Amino acid sequence: MTRIDVSPATWQPLGGVPCEKLAETRLELHWALQIVGAPPLAFLEHTPDFSHANLGWVPDDATFVTRRVGASQAIRVGLEVVDFRLVIRADADAVVGALPLEGTTLDEGYGWMAEMMGQYGVGDVDAAALHRPERDFPAHPVRTGAPFTGGDPQAREELARWYDNALLLLSGVAREHGNASPVRTWPHHFDMAILLTLEPAEDPERMRSVGVGMTPGDASYAEPYLYAAPWPVPTRSKPLPSLDGGGTWHTEGWVGPVLRCSRLVEAGSDPAAQAEQARAFLASALPAAHALAGG
Repeated sequence: MTRIDVSPATWQPLGGVPCEKLAETRLELHWALQIVGAPPLAFLEHTPDFSHANLGWVPDDATFVTRRVGASQAIRVGLEVVDFRLVIRADADAVVGALPLEGTTLDEGYGWMAEMMGQYGVGDVDAAALHRPERDFPAHPVRTGAPFTGGDPQAREELARWYDNALLLLSGVAREHGNASPVRTWPHHFDMAILLTLEPAEDPERMRSVGVGMTPGDASYAEPYLYAAPWPVPTRSKPLPSLDGGGTWHTEGWVGPVLRCSRLVEAGSDPAAQAEQARAFLASALPAAHALAGG
């Protein structure tokens, strides 16, 4: 069995907001994060796996942050989840610029970001040239000009706790696997994840791996969930093994173990019990996904 150390003392209790009540706030945050993800795409050297555009998570102030951008790597761009504002962080990560997003449109957010890139010497760019998702992205009124509302402040706090816990879990998994990528969040899909490489290959489509992560909700489930996704996508030629910790198998579009928010919080909000349930799920999910990937 996979060994994963999770300290209950650092687990943030979940369930303060019902799982099904997080979706609207999650969508607003997802769209806001696209503004943050635009500068790395415009100014950093591109990598084949788009890792130049992924984000770190700062638990102390619940903030997604980019890598440093600009010729002197002077600033990082961020989204403060609880306060729902865009920020510019300079040396020692001090906040030197901020834009509250409530009442702001997507165009205004991109315009402010373009202005900040020029002001802090990153580069001159027209707001219209900054990347916006065109396909495979959830619909929302902000896309067509409606202002951000911020959703439910309590839901933002709950989602921040999900990312705190995901960082705790995934860091524990990474420590046990020398072939793990860093824990990062991917703006397009909004998931925090690591990649466990089982068999390297020059062609990413042929590389056997398991992606392990947490998404706050997507087209598969309108609630947060933990997952382990084997690659290449396996064919179901054999019965799928049982999972611990309330885990179930997702089989539509992709195959992998999942632990949904509603299963994790149904037994209550005790942090020690939740941490143990999540640990037990991953301890059974990882070897199962590994086997499906041909490991």
